[in-house]
Amino acid sequence: MECKLMNICMIKNKEGKVLVQDRTNNWIGVAFPGGKVEKGEGIVESTIREIKEETGLEVFELKLCGLKTWINNETKITNIVFCFKTDKYKGEFIPECNEGKNSWVTMDELRNLKLADNFEATLNLYENNITEILWKKDNDWTTTLY
Repeated sequence: MECKLMNICMIKNKEGKVLVQDRTNNWIGVAFPGGKVEKGEGIVESTIREIKEETGLEVFELKLCGLKTWINNETKITNIVFCFKTDKYKGEFIPECNEGKNSWVTMDELRNLKLADNFEATLNLYENNITEILWKKDNDWTTTLY
């Protein structure tokens, strides 16, 4: 089975707003910024790189909030997304990148936006005592929260 590793990061500012990206490539809709782990890269290292590329911000003191895992037994592909958060960053904010538009919103405002597929479930990792969201596909998709 092939395994693909990815990351996302919730960045919170001093006003309590979070940085979101209205994504126009691949995972369409609003989500936290992030991307793929490249060959030879560590998980945290890849997160720092992706955030810098997409937002202009250099993040520090990342805290792992949990994992999102998709196991598709039909395609033999497993996707694992490492979900981080931080309120430590520096740099010059970029309002737009090749992935989409970046903006700061409150969590209440976030819920009223057009979210990327399954991103609402992802918020459980940040707000509830959940370690992993697991989606498995044999004939149909099943969801388990751990």
